[in-house]
Amino acid sequence: SMRIKNKIFAPFISLNKDEVIIEGLHLEVPLKNTFSCYADSHKHCGVCLSCRLRQESFYWANVLDETEYIIKPDDYRNKEE
Repeated sequence: SMRIKNKIFAPFISLNKDEVIIEGLHLEVPLKNTFSCYADSHKHCGVCLSCRLRQESFYWANVLDETEYIIKPDDYRNKEE
């Protein structure tokens, strides 16, 4: 039998999500057109874990999140005590 060697190339595996966003900007990726929602297939729900991580990642990358969410929860970090 013939054996085929497969290789997996994952250049961003060691990066945090905010670092991936910054790298995406350097590569001129239209980030608002990327999709990561677990709950919906057409628009980001805004509340699933993936959407929340996406929002946090844009925050920590200091990049404006232009993603359209069905629900965009208030940012708890901007609340004044």
